Amino acid sequence: LWKDITFNYTSTDTADFLETPTANV
Repeated sequence: LWKDITFNYTSTDTADFLETPTANV
């Protein structure tokens, strides 16, 4: 699901980007 979204949390840890997955949405 997250792969479909374009965000800069891909390089970071999973838990790190999971906190704000809709930040760039």
